[in-house]
This record gives sequence, structure tokens and C-alpha cells, in this order.
Amino acid sequence: MHHIDDNNLETFVVAAHHRKRLFVDAVRLIAPGSATERSTIMRCLTDLEKGGLLHESVSGAIAALRDIISRELAGEHEGHRRFFDGHYDPELGAVGDVIDMPILTDRGDELDHVMGLLRDFENARNDALDRLRAEQEIRRYL
Repeated sequence: MHHIDDNNLETFVVAAHHRKRLFVDAVRLIAPGSATERSTIMRCLTDLEKGGLLHESVSGAIAALRDIISRELAGEHEGHRRFFDGHYDPELGAVGDVIDMPILTDRGDELDHVMGLLRDFENARNDALDRLRAEQEIRRYL
């Protein structure tokens, strides 16, 4: 059984705007990338801030920001460490996976945090878009 959320569209849009503001503020603080990339970042942030959060054009700005931050993050690894993600079963022994986790620089930690904020923003925006599409679909049948 799926959970039905009875929040209205406005609630979803407000949450998306809040997540967007957290993300934009964090990106402005670390200003990742080269001079050219910083110019692209500022242009994308301006697009995000001027509104139209549910417009399709915002998707391009989000994708460009994700690409730049991902490239920067990839260069901020100091190595890897392995850890076991699982449990011990008395009959089978160790059950789980060994995972390689990157060891990040301080800047890498900041970029990773920004990527988390971007994911939160995208999820909130997608929730708002889903709610909008659902309401539009329902109106077509009324």
C-alpha cells in the first residue's frame, strides 16, 4: 500500500524553494571550479534564484551545476579506505560487502556536503513537479 501525501502543491513548492536557497548559499560559499566554470555557476545560480522553480529550464541549470561540482569532487580524493558493511551470522560467518570509500580532503568534504544539498533540492523539486502533474491530471478528468 502506498502512502498518500495530502500536502498541497504550495507546501511542496515552499519546501523546494527552501532546499534551493540552502544549496545556492552553500555553492556561493565554496565557489568551485575554474574561472570559466565559476562564471557558468553564477549564471546557473542566477537562473535558479530568479524564480520559475518548476520550469523545465531549471533542469539545465541543475545538470550543469551537478556536472561541475562532480568534477571538482572527483579531484578531492586523498585515497580510499575499505570497510565492511554487514553483520556476522553464526552459521554463515561474515555476511555483507566490503566497500571502498574515498577519503576526501577538507574541500572534498565541503563539496560532498553541497552535493547532498543539491540532491535534497532536486528531490524536493521533483516532489513539487509530481504534485503539479497529479493535480493537472486530475483537473483533466473533472
